[in-house]
Amino acid sequence: HAETIVSSAASLDLDIAGVTLLGLGNGEDRPTITFGTDDGADVDIDAANITVKNFIFHCNFDALVGMIDVNADDFTMEDCLLRESSGKQALIYVDVDGGAANACDRCTIRRCEIISISVGANSGIKLTEVQDRVTIEDCLIDGDFADAGIHNPTAKTMTNLFIRGNVV
Repeated sequence: HAETIVSSAASLDLDIAGVTLLGLGNGEDRPTITFGTDDGADVDIDAANITVKNFIFHCNFDALVGMIDVNADDFTMEDCLLRESSGKQALIYVDVDGGAANACDRCTIRRCEIISISVGANSGIKLTEVQDRVTIEDCLIDGDFADAGIHNPTAKTMTNLFIRGNVV
């Protein structure tokens, strides 16, 4: 299955609590969501207890503001691939934000790959706001990031942040 997101922010808005998006298949034979025609297009996580598993997120628009915008508690992303197209990268691949402290508590990003080799991306995962019990584990984050593969800005102190088993 393939979808191209062509409009602006919240093009795909996961806003019903408890939903799981489960992609079937292996390797390149997985559901693919391509960001293609608007730098503000993204997937918004706007309800608690959302899980996204086994998808490919493909950036095909240069300087895409962000791919995945996490705005709710208990979000889980597992076994996903987030990648650039040739020289077309997202500025932020996963933004754990919520707009306020503790809006995205207990976020888990597990066994994901974030690949952004071309110059231009800022962060693989950005911990934009103060959160509690965020877990990033067993991920491969490979890129030429201006800020960091995992970026926690100054004055945004995380509580119980677990970063383990990653290659960044």
